[in-house]
Amino acid sequence: VLIKQGNLHKAVESYQEAITLLNPEYQRDHIKRGDYFASKGKWNLALAEYWEVLRIDPQAGAQYVIAMKHVHFNKEKEAIKAFELAAKIDDDYPDPYFQIGNIHYKNEKWKEAIPAYTNAVKYDHNNPIYHYYLANSHFHNAQAKKQVNMDELDLAVVHFERSLELGIRNKNIHYNLGISYLMQDKLDESVERLEYYLKLKPTEDTELQDAFYNLGN
Repeated sequence: VLIKQGNLHKAVESYQEAITLLNPEYQRDHIKRGDYFASKGKWNLALAEYWEVLRIDPQAGAQYVIAMKHVHFNKEKEAIKAFELAAKIDDDYPDPYFQIGNIHYKNEKWKEAIPAYTNAVKYDHNNPIYHYYLANSHFHNAQAKKQVNMDELDLAVVHFERSLELGIRNKNIHYNLGISYLMQDKLDESVERLEYYLKLKPTEDTELQDAFYNLGN
């Protein structure tokens, strides 16, 4: 009602109260983003983030919380089952898919991570983090064999670029995108990304060495 009346500030306050009452631990990232936008007076953006929390079926949220506890205790099989149940209860809920992807990603099972991250992107296509991890999975899986899979590398580039468009702040994306461009023979684009990466001052000597080596190539 408040949104329809154009009273977005009061609508944000109402959503914040609803979130407090629900206590949805399962969507803390959205809450943090919503709080940030609200602090800047960006009411429409804040409302969008809070709505992502409030639209989730509470039962799905409860399963997500259980799954995250399993993750905390390194019970990965149990975690995946609980995440899958959360996704089944609320079939357009992206976060369980993202967390399943994260479990596979941590274990360097890129092939298994890709469909999970793909579903996360499908249900929240404007989330830069989802695009970033999907891109990284394609990037690594493309190089899993002696012959680089260029079709998969192309997919990695698509999602790296989309992640940048959506405003991700992660220096490694510039390195990985630079390497991807190099393998695609897009040399000007590769130089631009690797030089930008070096401007961000990588902290590890090996990172600097790899960046300069590939820039030299």
